[in-house]
Amino acid sequence: TAATLSFSSSPDDAGEDRIGGLPDSLLRNIISRLPTRDAARTAALSSRWRSLWASTPLVLDDAAGELAPSAVAAALDSHPGPVRSARLASLQDPEVAASVFSSLAAKDVEDLLVVVNGSWPVEWSVPSDVLGCAALRRLWIGLCQFPDTSGQSPVLLSLEELGIVHSSVQDRDLHTLIPRCPELQILAFVLTQDYPRYVHIWSPSLCGVVLWKSKLREIHLDDTPNLDRLLVEPIADAATHIKIIKAPKLKILGYLDVGLHQLKIGNTVIKLGTKVKPSAMVRTLRTLALKVQFGVEDQSVPSESPVNVEIDFWDQVGFTECVYSHLKKLVLEAVRGEDSELAFAKFVMERAQMLEDMRVLVDNSCSRDVVLSRLSSEGCVSADAAVMVERNKESNAWEPLTCCRVTHLVAEVFHLSRRRVDHNDLALVCRPWPVAVDLPADVFRIASLRSLYLGFWDFPGTDGLPRGPDVFPHLREIGLCHMFIGPAGVDYLLACSPVLEKLAFVVIYLPTAQVRVRSRSLRCVVFWMSLAGELAVVVAPCLERLVLWQTLSRSYSPTRVRIGYATKLKVLGYLEPSIHQLVIGGTVIESGTMMSPSTMVPSVKILAMKVRFGVRKEAKMMPTFLRCFPNVETLHGMSHVADAPAGKLNFKFWQEVGPIECLEKHATKVVFDKFRGERSELAFLKFILERARSLLKLVIVLANADPASANEMVTKLKPLGTANRASECPSLLIIARERDSAWCVQRASDLSVSDPFDG
Repeated sequence: TAATLSFSSSPDDAGEDRIGGLPDSLLRNIISRLPTRDAARTAALSSRWRSLWASTPLVLDDAAGELAPSAVAAALDSHPGPVRSARLASLQDPEVAASVFSSLAAKDVEDLLVVVNGSWPVEWSVPSDVLGCAALRRLWIGLCQFPDTSGQSPVLLSLEELGIVHSSVQDRDLHTLIPRCPELQILAFVLTQDYPRYVHIWSPSLCGVVLWKSKLREIHLDDTPNLDRLLVEPIADAATHIKIIKAPKLKILGYLDVGLHQLKIGNTVIKLGTKVKPSAMVRTLRTLALKVQFGVEDQSVPSESPVNVEIDFWDQVGFTECVYSHLKKLVLEAVRGEDSELAFAKFVMERAQMLEDMRVLVDNSCSRDVVLSRLSSEGCVSADAAVMVERNKESNAWEPLTCCRVTHLVAEVFHLSRRRVDHNDLALVCRPWPVAVDLPADVFRIASLRSLYLGFWDFPGTDGLPRGPDVFPHLREIGLCHMFIGPAGVDYLLACSPVLEKLAFVVIYLPTAQVRVRSRSLRCVVFWMSLAGELAVVVAPCLERLVLWQTLSRSYSPTRVRIGYATKLKVLGYLEPSIHQLVIGGTVIESGTMMSPSTMVPSVKILAMKVRFGVRKEAKMMPTFLRCFPNVETLHGMSHVADAPAGKLNFKFWQEVGPIECLEKHATKVVFDKFRGERSELAFLKFILERARSLLKLVIVLANADPASANEMVTKLKPLGTANRASECPSLLIIARERDSAWCVQRASDLSVSDPFDG
């Protein structure tokens, strides 16, 4: 954080190579993460770097088969190693392949992918030298033959992950290798056809086994004390026998295809009518996935003409411990609304005493409305059930919403009417788009809600809805995404949520409407890629932040941002002079507006602005906006590209700007994002250095991380090294990001983060 430019004004360290001064170990780590070609080019920087390139772990990527095999061999021969990662293809020349794998083994390759780019079947075998790579941690082999282990004793002491993709491996080779991999954690078979056939696993370290559309005849978990999951994606006509002998930590199993797989636990074959005893149970299992033809009575004999299950079959099923005592969540996929499916759903609803969450995913070929109607008629869901998605606290709850990725989720329902279950976090998404469906009224009868996210609905008329603070007495978060909602709907939600803290608008389009914020509990409002005629903070005494991000522009008039009674507002931005008209109290803030207590918001400490510095009219608004917030301590300025610069704005303009209290007394940190090296940007940065008396840090984030562009922009920043500075010792930090910061709605509304723009 205390780094300064290499072109410091001090003559003692002018031109110093500060990167070259880093420790060798750190430089080697940096170089090893570059593409091979770019890493090699660093040797041209200076003699200091040549030895570093030669001793940096090599990353060799030719998975696309673009390099000649001889070139791959030459690259390995010219580099002393070690090799961090190698992705190889088109190595079918036996002599070249032998040379390459011999070099990889000698140079301690850690991560190896071998793929043959050609048609199947391929008879080419990976040279057995790969089994001598003692440092190997990951090995994936595709479209070729696994090395022959006969005549040797392979020992891969570091191997953690082994994948066989559309390749053949003889049973004996696999059984020879696995027990000699003491660190192996993941074993995957993907699209394997002929071999292996019989897989027996003895491994003290293995945590996960994956069978993905592979034709294995048998897989036995003989002794796997740490196995956590066995994941199976069935393939038609591949009848695999799965035997669980010793797997005391197995928690996840599936998909078991009841019509294809034969399950054996201990010495007991599990089949229709089997009397289950303790030795035939796996009590550690917590998640089970089954693939079932509910219309086939005996799945041991697959039939194209299903024999319908009797209507009263499920009524006669005896005690099932997991359903009665433990089942909390049920997911039914590809539901078509058939009688057999409905009978099973009803069976679970009537038996599962601990059930909290039931989800129904309707098959794409079926009508959602028909399926929901049938579920409702059987008493499995309420009549007004619609698409209901439980909010996942471990992931970005907005990403299915804002990015419209919920393409296959047609219906996910809760049983609201028959079961007394509290739902704290709820997101409701109506898909696919476009639809014109009113939000179900039942939503406003779930008084236990603490967070509510609504996406792709029409907000209903409020006349017939329940009213008052008892509607959502515990609700603290509301998110509205791509909703058709008017001012009356927003007013209704705020009036019914007496303890609401966070309110977010995401892709909301209200071009002529006024969105009013009246809430005595609200702490955060986010207006994200949305449009309104006016966003008015009318009465919000607890409001701490108002975040505006990429407000949609309108050609005919700007969006008014009105700040009324908000005495605790600390964070505001991004204000954009091009599309925002700021109104404080009853005063429209314009260039030249005379400041008075009624036109200031002294509580704001963090201010963010997005400005086209090449447009004179917009840049002139920046000093005016700054005067409205006299106590700003952190200023974020984002430079925006002007389609065509309008009016020159040079150093003289900023020199003639009058006093700005926040800069001269309070600003300790200024962040300038998207710097492109334009004269107007440099003029503003020089102005900051000359005026900010309390400045401790000036951070400049380059708009382009490409090395050539970055060097050019850094060169243009050199005049700042000799500029006059109002502060005694501000640090200057230049950052080149490879991609934009991971800013999202969640971060914007995360009140535990003091500065949501600092990322």
